[in-house]
Amino acid sequence: MTVTTNLQQLYETDDHLWLLQTIEFLKQNRFDELDLENLIEELKDLDNEKKNAVERGASQFGKNMKERRNNLRLCLGN
Repeated sequence: MTVTTNLQQLYETDDHLWLLQTIEFLKQNRFDELDLENLIEELKDLDNEKKNAVERGASQFGKNMKERRNNLRLCLGN
């Protein structure tokens, strides 16, 4: 468990290095050495970020379409 504890400590001090080490452990099938608690949290955060990005994109798309419709109406005199 020392490796997991060290990985947990690394997460607190250098999350980028933690990520690189986690990737290496996954590639090497060293699953028992993973910091699962922080890995799960990071995956949840990634999921939320992706959902938010999709929502922002859809919202911006809607605004752009509304603006284009209004511009078209102005051009056509409606």
